[in-house]
Amino acid sequence: MTGRSSEEPEYPRWRTSPVLATLVLLGWYAAVAAAFAAVSYGLSDVTPDDCTGFCLSDRQGAALVGVVMGVPAFLVSGLLLVGTTTRDPRPPAVSAGTTAAIPAFVAAVLAMCVAAQYAG
Repeated sequence: MTGRSSEEPEYPRWRTSPVLATLVLLGWYAAVAAAFAAVSYGLSDVTPDDCTGFCLSDRQGAALVGVVMGVPAFLVSGLLLVGTTTRDPRPPAVSAGTTAAIPAFVAAVLAMCVAAQYAG
């Protein structure tokens, strides 16, 4: 006797596959990075002539902003994925991975706004 009533549904401990949810997250993150790279590729790659010291072209600056904002977004997404799949192990892997990708979307939009503001 396990002590469970016959009316209580038995859920498997991991209906959501953490590996599949991680693959969904990586797929979304790759899509966001590809979109950001496509937008950044359209920026100028010419460094200003009158610049002294540490100078970046618009494209290099956009890439730097993308890395500075993208890496923390990826870490937050990973933590959100762990929290989503361990808190309630029953959500589908696609929705868990997509939910965890939200910080990457927000970071990409903010990085594009910052890059567009400084692009001449």
